[in-house]
Amino acid sequence: GITNVGWQTLNAYLQNPSCCIVNLDIGSNSIDDGCIAALGKAVASNTSLKALVLSADHEEDLVPIPSAAWQSLIPVSLHSDSVLQDIYLESCHIDGEGLDVLANALNNNPRIKVLHLGDNPQASGMAWKNFFNTCMQSPTTSLEALFLCENELSDDVIADMAQVLSNNDTLEVLDLEKNPSITESGWENFSRLFCDKSSINSTYASNHKLHDLGLQELPPELVRLLGLNEKENKKEVAREKILLSHFLDGQNDTDFLDVELGVLPHVISWIGRDYSGTPETEDTSHNRSSRNNVRVLLYQLLKRMPQLLPSRTPRYAGKKRKFSCEFFSRGGDIPLALKQQ
Repeated sequence: GITNVGWQTLNAYLQNPSCCIVNLDIGSNSIDDGCIAALGKAVASNTSLKALVLSADHEEDLVPIPSAAWQSLIPVSLHSDSVLQDIYLESCHIDGEGLDVLANALNNNPRIKVLHLGDNPQASGMAWKNFFNTCMQSPTTSLEALFLCENELSDDVIADMAQVLSNNDTLEVLDLEKNPSITESGWENFSRLFCDKSSINSTYASNHKLHDLGLQELPPELVRLLGLNEKENKKEVAREKILLSHFLDGQNDTDFLDVELGVLPHVISWIGRDYSGTPETEDTSHNRSSRNNVRVLLYQLLKRMPQLLPSRTPRYAGKKRKFSCEFFSRGGDIPLALKQQ
């Protein structure tokens, strides 16, 4: 391991203006309180370090870091002007008090993108809840990936996490692998997070950002929603969730009857819109099915609301008009008011 002399040399170099270290892995090394305090000051003054790894590689390498030591490392190194982006604290024996220190520091830091807290089961479920409530709801958070594997998290904790993430639009990866206490009931909270079916507005306002929960067996519905969230075009993701949850095969198209007539053309335009130029328009079986559902919905909607159609057009004058899914697929003469704005 690194000796005290080695720590002093490292800290001195980190504070040198010419230091060019970008990634620093000092995991699985014994470190006392004094060295931790010095490391915090060195990292705080460094302008090149982007990633700091303190994780232990093996069970026998675990060296508990006292909460008092976290106080001298985390708040100092994660000050608001810190350039650090990735922090790896796997298997560091972080307890509830340590999580509180970390959460408060993250609450004031707008730059951390990746945080690895896997294999720290010493913290209680309540401590994890407090951690999430503190740092994940902060308006300054920019956290994109959070690793919480092997932390003995329960359904109760998962439910609270999902609730907090309903207001978060930055997190893309939440690794919950190897938390066997999470049941199908717990995963249901994430299904609701990704697609709240209580209303169209709730579905639209669901979380469309988070797309990775770690390598594990998940309920089929959750896997499908994670797949949708992987798409880059979030407008298309929201649109598809609404169609699948509320209007699949036109089953709930009567909901449109309550929409003001002046607004309805814009709603129909939004439903039928083709977000061209995006990967979502590729000719896959999934996308073909989605487009067919749109055509069915528009066709059934016009059948229910014939007032949307003009009374006569030269092309169809004196003839009985029939509209079908094929009509829409050919780009038939849809009334001007229904065309995309």
